[in-house]
Amino acid sequence: MQTMCLNTDANTVGSVAISPDTRHVAAGLHDKSIRIWNTATGLLVEQLKGPNGHTDSVYSVAFSPNGKGLVSGSLDKTVKMWELNVSTGDNSTLGPEDGKCFGTFEDHAVSYGYHD
Repeated sequence: MQTMCLNTDANTVGSVAISPDTRHVAAGLHDKSIRIWNTATGLLVEQLKGPNGHTDSVYSVAFSPNGKGLVSGSLDKTVKMWELNVSTGDNSTLGPEDGKCFGTFEDHAVSYGYHD
């Protein structure tokens, strides 16, 4: 069995999840971001953060059944749905970039639509 250590720059990890095809691993971090790595290369392929991201520590992450989406929960009392940009193949040329948040659930209110 191969052992791989993925660098989170000393940020505390709140949650981890592996994609259904096992090609990616996601971590929800206390720095308010979600990072996604390619499991074959260990390269960071996407970061979910920014103006439409969480405003507090991320404590839960889960991939959608098809691996093309992610849901995250945060101490900011929101649940967010994300469209991922990661490749479904071995292409790790994508650099760290913000994913698209297309749904935010706040205190039983839901906001849908792509945010730019």
